Amino acid sequence: MASGTFYLEDAYNSKSPNCVDAYVSWSSVLNSGNSHTVTMKLYARRKDYTGATNIQYSAPSGSGWSRTYTNSYLVFSGGSYVHICTVETTVTSTSAGVASFSGATFYAGFYSSSYGTRRMSGTITSLQLDQPKMSVSISAPSGISCTSSSYSPTVNSQITLTVTITNTTKYASYSISVTGATLVSGTTYRVTGNVTVVVTGTLKQYTLSITASKGITVRAVSGSTSYANGSKITYGTQLVISVSVGNGYDFLSFTVNGTDYNEGSQVSVTVSSNITVVANAREAGVVYIRDNTGTNRYQVYIYTASGWSLHKPMLYTSSGWGVCS
Repeated sequence: MASGTFYLEDAYNSKSPNCVDAYVSWSSVLNSGNSHTVTMKLYARRKDYTGATNIQYSAPSGSGWSRTYTNSYLVFSGGSYVHICTVETTVTSTSAGVASFSGATFYAGFYSSSYGTRRMSGTITSLQLDQPKMSVSISAPSGISCTSSSYSPTVNSQITLTVTITNTTKYASYSISVTGATLVSGTTYRVTGNVTVVVTGTLKQYTLSITASKGITVRAVSGSTSYANGSKITYGTQLVISVSVGNGYDFLSFTVNGTDYNEGSQVSVTVSSNITVVANAREAGVVYIRDNTGTNRYQVYIYTASGWSLHKPMLYTSSGWGVCS
């Protein structure tokens, strides 16, 4: 709550300062935003005479002002200050808390047949009230957390934003847009008004790895966009993966991230990690048969118009396929 004292220093005539002292004691309460309720109390005393004297005074009234009196019969007596009246109004201030007033003129004094009018007056044009509380509004996507060190800062105070990626699978990084504050350093800002914070996340990119043997083609598409081996694909992309086998080849296997699928499968994947596709085919008409005489020895047959016939005996070792001895 802000408060202070405003002294009435404008003399009605040269004799008035010797006869009358007057001041306004004021206080304010911050309502919400930059709205304040201001209360002003008028006090005065006659300092040249201790006897009873009727008080003459004026205080703001009318639209926007309410006024109450201490009592219905006001007199100076004994040289003490008299609380004459209280007025109240609601004003708006600048972001710095400065409020302007219209018609806030006061006077207090007296009239006597011996002295004439003795009076002090003054006009309150502005007061420094409490600084309004600014608001802090934050918008951040799901998967990113953003908090402020204060949600009701005053102008010129500092706030620090704390941003954390809570879904590290989805987001790689983020950017911050701040209005109503200027950057001090890092994520600390100096408040200039109501603050709006918008956090934007950058989605992660994942790698598509395709291994395909001769005779089989892997197709990975999202809508009208096709992806090849080594492509970087954005998190959340709906990907459809399929294979096609060329003429003269037979389908052997098709796996996506280790899961087996048939040749005609349309595999739908929502990208949230690296994707590995392995597809294999073999030349049509070639059959591999294990020989009973050795774990790694095979007989290779081919199918021709004359039927199946031995092509050549083969042995598969760590060095690859070789003709059996």
